[in-house]
Amino acid sequence: MADRIDESVTVATALLSKTIVPERVEWRHHTYICTRCTMQYTSMDGQTLLHVFFMTTKEACMQIVLNTRSLRWTLQAIETL
Repeated sequence: MADRIDESVTVATALLSKTIVPERVEWRHHTYICTRCTMQYTSMDGQTLLHVFFMTTKEACMQIVLNTRSLRWTLQAIETL
């Protein structure tokens, strides 16, 4: 079961075919390398556009969100493997 986190993270991304793809997530002094982005969608929070990504690493599955107004990344949930 995934743990709800809601903490700020640092994300390194790549731009593939006009799409942002997370490559690395730094959280609590640990770097997670993205092995696969399993799903991506956009959502609105009031007038703010959010990009939601579900990604897997060797250690965990994560849900991360990019707030396009503040340009901040948030780790919403994580499930360790």
